[in-house]
Amino acid sequence: MEAFIPSTVQLFIDHGCKGSSNFGSSLELTEADADPESVADEILELFMGGDRIYNPAAERRPFFYDITVPLRSIQKGEEIFFNELASSGLNEFAWKEEVLALQEKCSRIETAT
Repeated sequence: MEAFIPSTVQLFIDHGCKGSSNFGSSLELTEADADPESVADEILELFMGGDRIYNPAAERRPFFYDITVPLRSIQKGEEIFFNELASSGLNEFAWKEEVLALQEKCSRIETAT
């Protein structure tokens, strides 16, 4: 079996459920309000810009590194959270899978606490 492990800050980041992200893109959209059946307008705007013309370069670029900035001061020892919906892309099948997986993950975390 072959595995890829990033050697960047991405290794230490988890999804921030219900808008708890402190790193990355400042999306208003969370997995709780995302519709798995339709890519959200906020994601379309992020990938295509205001004119809604598809930009294939936006899908191919290492997108994570374009949007990885602290959203607020992060304290020593604090866990880093990123809204993974920002890196889902425009593929409708991938969007649906991502939203459903994040909704399930966050509901398990909520149930455990």
